[in-house]
Amino acid sequence: MNPRHRRHRLALWLAPVLLLVFWSLPAAAQDSCTIGNLNDPAGPPAPDIFQANETYAYHVFPPEQCSCSEGGFIPTSVSQLLYFDTEQIPATFQVQAQLLAAVYDAGSGCYTPGVVICEGPPLQVTVTTTGVFQATAPFDLCPVQPFAEHYFLALKYTGYAPGYLVTDGLPQECTEYVDRGAGWEDMFFFPGKTGGGKSILFGDIVCDAYTVDNEQGAWGVIKSLYR
Repeated sequence: MNPRHRRHRLALWLAPVLLLVFWSLPAAAQDSCTIGNLNDPAGPPAPDIFQANETYAYHVFPPEQCSCSEGGFIPTSVSQLLYFDTEQIPATFQVQAQLLAAVYDAGSGCYTPGVVICEGPPLQVTVTTTGVFQATAPFDLCPVQPFAEHYFLALKYTGYAPGYLVTDGLPQECTEYVDRGAGWEDMFFFPGKTGGGKSILFGDIVCDAYTVDNEQGAWGVIKSLYR
C-alpha cells in the first residue's frame, strides 16, 4: 500500500477514537478525600447511648487529613458506624447530613458546634440485620467552603431506635458532641461513654475552587454571626 494512503487511513481510524477520548475527559479534575474519625473500631460497641433521636457532631480541620490546592471544598456525605443486636431490629429512623460551623471557646480551649452551614435531605433508614451498620446520608448542593477552617460533621437522627455506638477506644475531649434537644454535650463526659473512645463518624468531601465571592456569600454570612 502507498505510505501516503496508509497514513490517510490511519488518520481516519484515529479521528473518532481521539474524539471519544476528548469528550470522556472531565471538565475539571477534582480531588476527593475523607475526613473525620478514620480510626479502626476497638472494643465492644458502647451501649445505652444511641437512641436515634439526637444529633452527633465530630470536630474536623480538613488540612490535617487532606490537601486541596483549590483552597475550598464541598461536603458530599456523612457516615457513622452503629451496632444493633437481635433485640433492636428492625430499627427504623431518619438520618440527615449536616455541616456545622465550629465556634472557638477561649475559656475551655475547645471548638464547639455552631450553626448549620449546609445540610442534606432526611433519609429514611431501616436496619434489618444484626451487627455493624453504616448510616450514611448525602448532602444537597452545598456552597464551596474555605478549606483551612474548623467545622463539625454531623448526623441528625429522628425517630426512636435504640442501638450501640461503634467507638475507637481512644477517648478525647473537645472532639465529639451530642445534642438531644437541650444543647450540645461533650461526649467525653457523657455517662458510660468515656471508656469507649470516640464514635466512628466521618465524611467525604470534594476539593473545589474557593474565591472571594464565596467569602462574601454563605460562609461570610455564617461567620458574621460570631463577630
